[in-house]
Amino acid sequence: MGDRLAKFCGPRIGAIALGAGLAVAAAPAHANGRATQTTQVVLNVSHSCNLATNTLNFGVVNTNLNSVRASTTMTLTCTPGTIYQIGIDNGQNFANGTRRMHNDQANGQVFYANYQLYRDPLYLVPWSTGLTGGVTGVLLTGTQTLTVYGEAQVKNVRSSGYIDTVTVVLDF
Repeated sequence: MGDRLAKFCGPRIGAIALGAGLAVAAAPAHANGRATQTTQVVLNVSHSCNLATNTLNFGVVNTNLNSVRASTTMTLTCTPGTIYQIGIDNGQNFANGTRRMHNDQANGQVFYANYQLYRDPLYLVPWSTGLTGGVTGVLLTGTQTLTVYGEAQVKNVRSSGYIDTVTVVLDF
């Protein structure tokens, strides 16, 4: 029976002594206690866009010409990866399928100068509102400059200053 008792007590005493040795070695000499906890780091980037436009100015022109051309730019600044669409409406003086600038009234009569806006430097693709006439894209870098090309019909237009206001629509 003595052998059984020695075998039973021997390994237990050794295990207790070994566990106590590890506990003492792991604790720093100066610490009174320590607690740890995990937390998450979260970032939510909002989907946003800004659009800056510039005036399209045809300048002072000679009405012996048939038409004059000019261009201007718009700057689009969005969250990178934003899908956008930009359209330009027909302006305040649109009539009979044509954009028109008006002059100041002279003796109660208003005169007009017809113009068109284009998306390309060859003046072939009109710029309008909607899916087929607007510009659609994905902004990869956060900023993009878009050019608006304009052509005004000036043949036989009265001498005056002409103006129209268009609305640029940005969907994102």
